[in-house]
Amino acid sequence: MSSLIKVFCIPISLVISIMTTALLAQQAEQSFDFDIPAGPITTALVAFGLQTGITIGSADLNVNQLNSSGLIGRYTLSAGIRQLLADTGLAAEIADQQTIRIYRPAPALTQSHLQQPTATDQPKIHRVAALTPIMVTATKRNSRVDRLPVSVGVVDGDNIQDLGLDGINDVASRLAGVTVTNLGRGRNKIFVRGLSDGGFADRTQSTVGIYLDENLLTFSDTNPDLRLIDIDRIEVVRGPQGSLYGAGSIGGVFRMVTNKPNLNETSAAVKLYTEFTRDGEQSQGVDTVFNMPLISGKLGFRLATYYERQGGYIDDIALGQKNINDNEIIGGRALLDWKISDAWMAEFGLNFQDIKADDTQYFFASLSPLNRANFLPEPFNDDFLQFSIGFKGQLGFAELNSTTAFIDRDIVLQTDATAAIPELIDITGIISPFNQSSFSQTFSHESRLISNTDNNWEWLAGVFYLQRDERRSSMITVPGVLEILNDPALTNDIIFNETRDDDVRQMALFGEASYAIGDFGFTLGLRLFDTLLSVTSVSDGAANNGLAVIEGSNGQTGLTPKFVLSYRLAEDLLTYAQVTQGFRVGGVNVNTPINALLALDPDEAGEPFTTFDSDTLWNFEIGAKSHWFDRKLAFNVAAFYINWSDIQTDQLFPTGLSFVANAGNARNLGVEVELQAFPFPGLEVLGNFFWNEPELVTQNTFLSAQIGDRLPNIADISAGAAVIYDLPDFGSIQPKVSLDYSFVGESVLLFSEDISPEQGNYHELNLRFSVNTEHLSAGVYIENLLNARGNTFAFGNPFNLGSETQITPLRPRTIGAFLELSY
Repeated sequence: MSSLIKVFCIPISLVISIMTTALLAQQAEQSFDFDIPAGPITTALVAFGLQTGITIGSADLNVNQLNSSGLIGRYTLSAGIRQLLADTGLAAEIADQQTIRIYRPAPALTQSHLQQPTATDQPKIHRVAALTPIMVTATKRNSRVDRLPVSVGVVDGDNIQDLGLDGINDVASRLAGVTVTNLGRGRNKIFVRGLSDGGFADRTQSTVGIYLDENLLTFSDTNPDLRLIDIDRIEVVRGPQGSLYGAGSIGGVFRMVTNKPNLNETSAAVKLYTEFTRDGEQSQGVDTVFNMPLISGKLGFRLATYYERQGGYIDDIALGQKNINDNEIIGGRALLDWKISDAWMAEFGLNFQDIKADDTQYFFASLSPLNRANFLPEPFNDDFLQFSIGFKGQLGFAELNSTTAFIDRDIVLQTDATAAIPELIDITGIISPFNQSSFSQTFSHESRLISNTDNNWEWLAGVFYLQRDERRSSMITVPGVLEILNDPALTNDIIFNETRDDDVRQMALFGEASYAIGDFGFTLGLRLFDTLLSVTSVSDGAANNGLAVIEGSNGQTGLTPKFVLSYRLAEDLLTYAQVTQGFRVGGVNVNTPINALLALDPDEAGEPFTTFDSDTLWNFEIGAKSHWFDRKLAFNVAAFYINWSDIQTDQLFPTGLSFVANAGNARNLGVEVELQAFPFPGLEVLGNFFWNEPELVTQNTFLSAQIGDRLPNIADISAGAAVIYDLPDFGSIQPKVSLDYSFVGESVLLFSEDISPEQGNYHELNLRFSVNTEHLSAGVYIENLLNARGNTFAFGNPFNLGSETQITPLRPRTIGAFLELSY
């Protein structure tokens, strides 16, 4: 499979110099007050020259079709020119007091606006000496992240590449308040701001909306865990985003923003890597990126592909197999951008990924580390396919942004259910598999208008539609049970068989309006939604007490509001307060025991229990965003208080089969802190800290939970830090080193804290070194440098959870090397 992808790289480079006349020798680090609106880059450069007193001349670089997001505020000359060029594909360096060099960087697997020049006679660009404001679109409009009155975390493409972040589990340690379970690739849940509904994933809707660009990837399914290749940035909006994103965003929104096709430059890159894991197998992979204009300036194509085989490190002594948890992942993304006119753009996308895992990645605490004893392997397969089409254009008074997507996802897995058979049918000693499958198709569409007004008013308004159809099948087979039970009602060895069809329809109108009065800002958001869920379930088998057919529906229509007040104390200090609401629509009960429902509503014993309730959440938040020391330090902090009512949760019977219930009400109080600093040129420091205290205030006694018990899977404290340093050049070679650290505190797996397995309380340290030239990068790295073996997730198999303490370890110390070519 490693020979699947071959790229013939076409060398291309373009570097130009813009020579300027400086007023003073010290002017490069002198600060200026800029007021340059968004618009064509040529106009912005002229304004930059006028406002600094510098005469700017241009060479032959074609920048007429590029736009700048503008520059407002006080910056040094170097920080100002970098901000002006942000998101243009251009980069800059002040070579001396009289020269600014602007060039188009050579593309890499993760696009950087500050890559080294492509001409060997130009000086290398090192990490900037001041912060460049980042533009984000997670709030559905193009905004500077430091001017948004909401807690937003960003990991840019440079840091993704420099720190070797391949998946969402890697990125989580770089973002305050982001938690990810660790059941395996394609099987994990994401939690933000301590809002966990439990680690088991089955029928409840996600608490965090996961998006690739404008397209929703998940509903009630787990994170597909797309590899982070050719990604411009990761955006996380913390807290409920019900007014903009609707149901399924009560914790926040996690958004991956991809690099777009370059309509003017052909480029290619290929990266090969291999890894050696202590006590495990070797891993290897290849990533490629290819960009080609089909019609210069009008039509461009971009293709990113990847293949990885990750070696296992868990041994199953009962099966006599070593390194059972190896997996293979293959995927890619194709984008076609069409510039219809100066005002209109269309984008067509295809995204696919196939995960094949030979087995799961937990071991038993009763055995030696990294050993377990199952009777059957537990393979997992996840096929993900997405098509999308989007349009963006100007209508004069507003910008129209419209996107439509279709997702087809097929999941098939097997679990060893042998331990549950005595509980289900009172028979022991028969090796029995539990087979599950999920086949879903999701269609979604959103269109919105974003104001182009130049006054103090800003607004957006949109419509949303989603249709999702899913068929789930579950089956427990006990070989030979037909002869053992001698029951004439049985026709085969299947003791439990369920087929469930879920149909979901969502419609919504949403909008936001913002108004600024001096340094004060006000925002009001509102979403009108209508949701309908229909379920048909047919189950049978000896463990099911015969045939059962359940049909039902649940729906809700309502409003979700948002209120924000902000005040700018200084140019580089924004404070804000907000109140937001989130929700998830209730569903239809299938296997939920009556006692689990009556525990919360004992007065409704006479009512038919065919549905479980919607949950709602109110978030109260204050925060501040600031820059210090001439924008060499960014420090953001937010404090929140949350009330969460009727928490929906997937839970397990003692047999291991799942059901859905409302766990009760909870509250959470917490603080999240993030910082980014450039103490001196070439050095970048990142840090994050999260503290919270999530606990139940009313409980469902059927779950054995008590008032004051913590929400599952959420540590009270987590933190992370990273240092990235561009070492001095050695001739034409630019070396770079990075070190990143993360800590996750102790948490519990279940709502019932007294009987729950414990997890977390571990540290992880990673080290990375690379050397870079014009077209070549090579490096070595060590992941889990200290070979820590903390329990990242105390769950792997629902059927023996009560009899065995399950440990999902950090991947043992892994040493890797990579080679990357780009042209």
